Amino acid sequence: MNEIIWNNKFICIDKKSVHRNDLVNLGIVKVGDLITDNNLFLHEDPYVPISPEQRFFIMGVVHSLPSDWKTLIRASVCINEIKPIPCTP
Repeated sequence: MNEIIWNNKFICIDKKSVHRNDLVNLGIVKVGDLITDNNLFLHEDPYVPISPEQRFFIMGVVHSLPSDWKTLIRASVCINEIKPIPCTP
């Protein structure tokens, strides 16, 4: 979740690392920033205010994530959904 997206040798599109200033300006810097409050990837959530072109690019970034990273992200997202039962009524 804390891995930086831009110019990362593990996140490549067409065998090249990527960088987008417009997405950095929106605060999308780390892999964890690709997850919304609804526990979806940004391109999966229709309520995230990004342009269709940015959404398509983010979809490419998510697609280029190593599969073991995506598995860990999905597993950690599921854990975050579980709320502890309070001790007092």
